[in-house]
Amino acid sequence: MLLRDAFMAREVEEQILRRGERGLVWVGAAHSSIHCRNPGPAHSGWGRMGYMLRQKHGAQIFQIRVHDADVPVSMSDPAYQGPAPAMSSWLERVMSRRDHAPTGFDTAGSPFEPLRDGGSWDYAFDPDLRFGDVAAGYLYLAPARALNPCEWLAGYVSEEMFVADKPFYVALGRRASKEVRSAVDADGPWITR
Repeated sequence: MLLRDAFMAREVEEQILRRGERGLVWVGAAHSSIHCRNPGPAHSGWGRMGYMLRQKHGAQIFQIRVHDADVPVSMSDPAYQGPAPAMSSWLERVMSRRDHAPTGFDTAGSPFEPLRDGGSWDYAFDPDLRFGDVAAGYLYLAPARALNPCEWLAGYVSEEMFVADKPFYVALGRRASKEVRSAVDADGPWITR
C-alpha cells in the first residue's frame, strides 16, 4: 500500500503514455498534484501520482482540479481548533458574480495562485503551500452543493485487472479486513475507503 501512487502512475504510463495517446485520469485531488509531492502529511518521499508523472514526463502531464467543497483539517486531526475552510465558499462567491457559469483557468500567473486556506486539509501540513501548488488548472462547474457525488460502477474490477494486479487488490483487502480472492471480491465501493 506504500506504493499505491507508484502503482497508479505505472498504470497511466502503460495505458496512455506508452501508447502515445492522450488521456484524462480521474483521481482524488491529493493524488493529482504536480507541483508538490503531496498536500497531505507525507509531503516528502517520492510524491503522489501526479508529481511522479510530472517529474518523469514533464509538460506531457497537466493537472486540473475540479471545484468541490473543502476538506477540513479536522478530518485528520479531531483536536484541531483553527479556522474552518474558506477557499471553496470564497471561490463560489467570486463565481456568483458570473451567475456560476462554468469556467476553467490555469492558476499560474492568476490572482488565485498565491492564495492559501489555513482551515483546509490541503494546506494543514506545509505552511508554504499555496493554491497554485495544489491546482495547476481549476475547473468550476457549479457550486459544491449542486454537484452530484460519484458512485461506484459495479463490475469495474474485471477478471483481467484482478489477475494482472492481484497483490494490489489483496493488500487493499487486508487493509479493509476483507478477504479478496477474485475480481468479484475486489469490486465495490469498499475499495475506495
